[in-house]
Amino acid sequence: MLIYAAVLLLAPLVAGQVEKSTKPNDLAKLKAFMGNWEATDITATASWKPVLDGRFIEHRFMLSDSPDEPGLWLLVMIGQDPADQQVKFWAFHSDGACSLAILSKSEGKDIVLKSEGTDLAGSKRQATVTFVFPDKDSYKWTIRYADGENAESTFKRAGKTKGQKWPGLTVETPQDASEQLKDIAWWAARCSFEGNDAFTGKTTVGQSTCDWTLNGKFLLYDIVSVEPDLTVGRYRAVIGVDPSTNKTTGWEFDALGTVGKYTVSDKGQDIVGMALSPKAGNLEYKGRMTRTDTGMEYRATGKLPEGKETSIHGIWKKHPAGK
Repeated sequence: MLIYAAVLLLAPLVAGQVEKSTKPNDLAKLKAFMGNWEATDITATASWKPVLDGRFIEHRFMLSDSPDEPGLWLLVMIGQDPADQQVKFWAFHSDGACSLAILSKSEGKDIVLKSEGTDLAGSKRQATVTFVFPDKDSYKWTIRYADGENAESTFKRAGKTKGQKWPGLTVETPQDASEQLKDIAWWAARCSFEGNDAFTGKTTVGQSTCDWTLNGKFLLYDIVSVEPDLTVGRYRAVIGVDPSTNKTTGWEFDALGTVGKYTVSDKGQDIVGMALSPKAGNLEYKGRMTRTDTGMEYRATGKLPEGKETSIHGIWKKHPAGK
């Protein structure tokens, strides 16, 4: 889920300067994945769909429980990183682990990723992931770890996903939620918000949802912001404990192709981060979120391209329970 603070800071990148976006060419190489899939040799399902006005792809993988080990869910955001123009896969695991893969090859029927993940102990693990499409309705997935372990599975296209249902989103703190993330449990809510655009000074209004997901190991924050002229901006953040730093971290994405990252401290009140937008450039920010009787309030200062300074203020009002 997205951090509220980042929303307001990135509202300038999302709502204030939204334009009709087009899919990056390299992302089009993944078109064959779009749709729902089910495995033929394990109890697993997968889905791939464009999100954030086609600037990113959302991939969900669901492996059901087995007698030997619990199931695993993955939420993956895929897009072109404006920092180096490479297509990357930011993956968030239901056990709290995180991994990052880079598209290294896309030729013919073969798609190859180079991946590095960090487990809960902070240990890094490298792997090569290969997808092969023998035809348009099936693909084979193979992962080869640097330590010698291998895994593979074959998926066929499915009209509807089957097997274990994706765990629902909730504002209620799950029993198995990450202890560290419980410090920001007060962010989980459905809200309306109003703030200022850091680039133009215009008022930005919209709706947001921040929910627990992936067995309480992450928060998923989605926002749709609307200016008075009805320009619509879409934004997403995934918030969890980064096992490589043990810090509460938000990874953020928006409909302009922005990619950002921030850290959270002091029980959810202090937020420091940086985001890079293909259109608006780099934004560094530092702010503080506080609780109010009706929701939350955020104040921040930021530095825009060429050293220009800006300030941001936003107010979130929670919707009544169940709405």
